[in-house]
Amino acid sequence: MHVAVIAEREVGKLIHILHRKSSCAGWSLLEILVASSIISILGALLLPVFSLAQDKMRTVKCSSNLRQIFFGVQNFSSDNNGYLPTSMASGLIWHARLAPYVGVTVLAGETLGAPPCRDTIFLCPSAYRDASPQRSYDFNSRVGDNVLTTDDKLLSVANPATTVMVADAKNTSWLQSSTDISCRHGKNYANVLFFDGHVETATSADISARTYSQFIRGQ
Repeated sequence: MHVAVIAEREVGKLIHILHRKSSCAGWSLLEILVASSIISILGALLLPVFSLAQDKMRTVKCSSNLRQIFFGVQNFSSDNNGYLPTSMASGLIWHARLAPYVGVTVLAGETLGAPPCRDTIFLCPSAYRDASPQRSYDFNSRVGDNVLTTDDKLLSVANPATTVMVADAKNTSWLQSSTDISCRHGKNYANVLFFDGHVETATSADISARTYSQFIRGQ
């Protein structure tokens, strides 16, 4: 039976008991036990519903973070001759290079998006689910020329709609293969930002099925 139907039935029983007692003095032990059991049933029914709603809110917040990161990447690229913050040899993690373009100030000794840390757009609200070391998002460092020590051009991505830019990270800030993506949302889902700016909530099976050359390299 649907949860909502069961809940409605149990609420009806409880209201009936309360209505009866409003015109009577005192409660019998049986009535107290019945009311308590109904309240317990309602709690057991509604707790998973609340949990699912909270998880959905975290997934939506994560998607919003990724969209804001995309706009920051566009602004960074505009100020840096069309390049992306993809070099692993720059001395700064991509979050720090991107931070000024999304209104975030990097504090001394801080790794943005690595719990425990401040709540910025670089922190996935579900990152705490992963094993340590925790990271929120990883940036595709294999796109373009496939050289980890150089920045890549934004326009070097031939298939932006199918190439990952940033995704939920497992334990690294740099995305080099689909195995670096964490499916931490809901029942095995990950949020993935693509180079055309759209965000997908994908299953682990969907991510694994994508080819390395297109999904990672952007060819």
